[in-house]
Amino acid sequence: MIKQASYFKRKEGMSVAEFQEYWRVRHAAVVQELPHLTRYVQNHVLPASYAQVEPAFDGIAEVWFESIDVMRDNAEHPALARIRADEANFIDPASMGSIIAEERVVRAPEAGRPWVKLMALVKRLETLPLTEFRQRYGETLAPMVIAMPEVAGYIQSYCREGAYRDGREPAFDALASLFLEDPAALTAVVGSDEMAAVRDYERGIFRLDSIRAAVVREVPIV
Repeated sequence: MIKQASYFKRKEGMSVAEFQEYWRVRHAAVVQELPHLTRYVQNHVLPASYAQVEPAFDGIAEVWFESIDVMRDNAEHPALARIRADEANFIDPASMGSIIAEERVVRAPEAGRPWVKLMALVKRLETLPLTEFRQRYGETLAPMVIAMPEVAGYIQSYCREGAYRDGREPAFDALASLFLEDPAALTAVVGSDEMAAVRDYERGIFRLDSIRAAVVREVPIV
């Protein structure tokens, strides 16, 4: 299974409510025309987040396909052209980016629940080899995260190997998704000693200035 996660900001002059409604209703219908789509989830930044600071992104779209070859088969499909054209109606194109990733489900969240998610795009330290980053991220950091009792699910999505071919470096190495019952559970996690230990460990593997994170509500479409 392969996943494309696309992150973006809303079109200039569009309110958060208008953006979220357009994305959830009109754009979702266009995306569902794409063949071989296994799953499609929208992640909407919680409205309360905007009272504190403008989030790094307004949403992350996640789409799953059986394989990278199946995904590539859609490259010339008319539905993809319609999706790209419709994005201009609600997305700031300069803000948009994506990673094609393979998921590592550390703890599977219960299906069908309206989870609150803390989603973070991360980049490793420049001095840290990719293999060592993945080992430390998956084998050391992941157990620290799921040891927190409030964490209902945790998924690490690693940028696929092909993105590094010929010396290339993607903007992000991974997308982390932390599933929580509600905003109160998030507050408990953020203020915990366990999270403080996680942050201390992250300093040794992440470029902290490159982290892009937001609190979202998961909206399953397909």
